[in-house]
Amino acid sequence: MSAADKNPWNSLVQSAVALRHELHRHPELAWQEEGTAARIRACLDDLSIAWRPCADTGTVAVLAHAARGRQIALRADMDALPIDEAGTLDWASEAPGCMHACGHDGHTATLLAAAAWLKQNADVLDGWLAGVTTADGGEGLPAVRKSLGL
Repeated sequence: MSAADKNPWNSLVQSAVALRHELHRHPELAWQEEGTAARIRACLDDLSIAWRPCADTGTVAVLAHAARGRQIALRADMDALPIDEAGTLDWASEAPGCMHACGHDGHTATLLAAAAWLKQNADVLDGWLAGVTTADGGEGLPAVRKSLGL
């Protein structure tokens, strides 16, 4: 039995790293993240976290929706850049002319890891948490606000 099997936190970190590598291999440019959005939504489904689409390829997930108290929103960008990847890592981009040179693959994987941990601990949350993923480029937040009617 590995250390990750004995420690839920280590398992969560390993899952986040694996997701980051998967997203890195399959980057998508801003407002074209159909595959990325589908993967994020599948992860949320696996965690039994309700979500809804916003701003085209964005996703909003809410935890502890019925709880009263302080509210917080966490956000991650998920788009890649139009750059060829010169690296040879096992998880190098498989999309010619497109790569996660900006770390958004890590942002997205980290946000989903936080969502998983918070879901596991939802009974102690006294407020609600919304996780949002969208494209970057300065247009993401206004599009999310418009999509959510804010």
